[in-house]
Amino acid sequence: METQKLIVRLPQDDLKLIKQFGVHRISPKLQQITGILPQSLGRQNVKQDYYDYLLDKHTR
Repeated sequence: METQKLIVRLPQDDLKLIKQFGVHRISPKLQQITGILPQSLGRQNVKQDYYDYLLDKHTR
């Protein structure tokens, strides 16, 4: 497969963040949110689960 060079310009702060992730392990902040979604969530259930969530949210 032939490839092409891609140049992306990012804000300095974003670049620093990306470099931090490349050098260090997963940040503690990212580890905190890991596992928020239930492991049992499957592709087939996503639409129904979201519909149930919206229904519950708007009928309280």
